[in-house]
Amino acid sequence: MIMPTQNYEYLHNQLLCWYKASARELPWRNTQDAYHILVSEIMLQQTQVSRVINKYNAFIRQFPNVYSLAKAPSSEVIRAWSGMGYNKRAVNLHKAANIIVTDHNGKVPESMEALLSLPGVGRYTASAISNFAFGFQLPVVDINIKRVLGRVDRGALFDTDKLAWETAKKYLPSKEKTPEWNQSLMDLGAMVCTARNPECESCPLVLNCSASIKFISMKGSKETQVKLANKKNTKFIGSNRYYRGRIIESLRDTTKPIHIDELGKLINPNYSSKGDALWLSDIISGLIKDGLINVQKGMASLP
Repeated sequence: MIMPTQNYEYLHNQLLCWYKASARELPWRNTQDAYHILVSEIMLQQTQVSRVINKYNAFIRQFPNVYSLAKAPSSEVIRAWSGMGYNKRAVNLHKAANIIVTDHNGKVPESMEALLSLPGVGRYTASAISNFAFGFQLPVVDINIKRVLGRVDRGALFDTDKLAWETAKKYLPSKEKTPEWNQSLMDLGAMVCTARNPECESCPLVLNCSASIKFISMKGSKETQVKLANKKNTKFIGSNRYYRGRIIESLRDTTKPIHIDELGKLINPNYSSKGDALWLSDIISGLIKDGLINVQKGMASLP
């Protein structure tokens, strides 16, 4: 069921009032420092908020501004990223800091074009920085916002990202309220309008939502126990991504280079230089390409 018309002003007021009372306390929401927001948004890519909070605070203490991050060795940045996973993000963030210092006089650029040219910055991250740091009236569409607006506007998930972004733009409030609006949609998706078993009875948008009647009527039935997004996670342990992470962790623990064969044994006790050398070589080649390790004369180290 698609709502025939939306009372946008009522919807905005309902959600923003809920947000004032229920917002999550997140450290990057207490600043408009564009560099700090850039760091938080890169960290939040593919990583849960709970894991990011402590790491964000420690990272900002170690690299309080873009100059301190840019001048740091890559190895120091990769070590500081420990525990976050997807280590290429650390390399991209370090590269972005250097570009900001050399090309933008140490200031995170405001234009979307310049933001999108930074390593590791896509449409979502650029929009988030533009909105949260600079106050531009732009939609921000993450997985939570996409789910919330899909249910509210059409009673189902969006078929395409293009439609999700177009709808998010349609729902934007006035410019001064846009940052809080985007944050409130994120929190609603994380806390109430969850992927499984949404708490429609507690939702401030229940009267405006095209999906609420369906979910309320399903409450308690077996259907609510089924994931709405029925995707099977690829097995992580034993995958190449798993071993990439093991290699980085092994190199983080020492300042000395490690021989390739020794590294193979560290990450896999069953490693054989005869049978597994090609497999390990492929993984190491990918890490070198991503700027995560250096290899010289058979010895590997952080860059």
